[in-house]
Amino acid sequence: MPTGFTAKIYEGEETSLREFALTCAAQLSPCHIVTDRGSKPMPMDKAPVIKPEQYRRQQLRSEEEELERWQHLKAHPDELRKVYEADCTKRELEYIGREKRLADMRKRYDDMIGKVEQWQVPEAYASLKTLMMKQLTKSRDFDCPEGFPHLDPPCTMEEWIDARIEDSQRAVERYRENIERETEWMKDANGWLQGLYRALDEVSPWQGE
Repeated sequence: MPTGFTAKIYEGEETSLREFALTCAAQLSPCHIVTDRGSKPMPMDKAPVIKPEQYRRQQLRSEEEELERWQHLKAHPDELRKVYEADCTKRELEYIGREKRLADMRKRYDDMIGKVEQWQVPEAYASLKTLMMKQLTKSRDFDCPEGFPHLDPPCTMEEWIDARIEDSQRAVERYRENIERETEWMKDANGWLQGLYRALDEVSPWQGE
């Protein structure tokens, strides 16, 4: 029975060892990157070169700039205080807005709970009323439990900036490690591809279109 790999051989179409090998190789790593997981064919003439993803490097540059910004603010207390106070004000406003949204949501649940409680249902529908109450109280207690949201106690300006510097340092280190791993993987992947095409050139060289 022919497969997607062997269909040309089955149909009697002329197929070189090179073409068949590269068709099969398209399903393997690192060819997945070249073929977009098999949706495109492997090039027949020469080994493709896998290039680094730019978005990781862009993210690293962005995080490095953010780290430099926090470090600059730490070294300039007057500028830092303005940013710190603006962030505290923003957090308070967000808390007030979140508190109102949750209070409004809880009222909607409680209003419906009151209606269900007052519904005098025939005995045959008692299980339905129980189910309705269970769904309402479960959703209310999960979505808007009493006492929430909590506003975290304010941290000092020094704690605030130190936390942001630490977060940025961790992000920078994470992106650098990812880029280093990607670089090593690409080195191995491109070596594998070059070796494959050299091996095929020896036994089934490219004859052109």
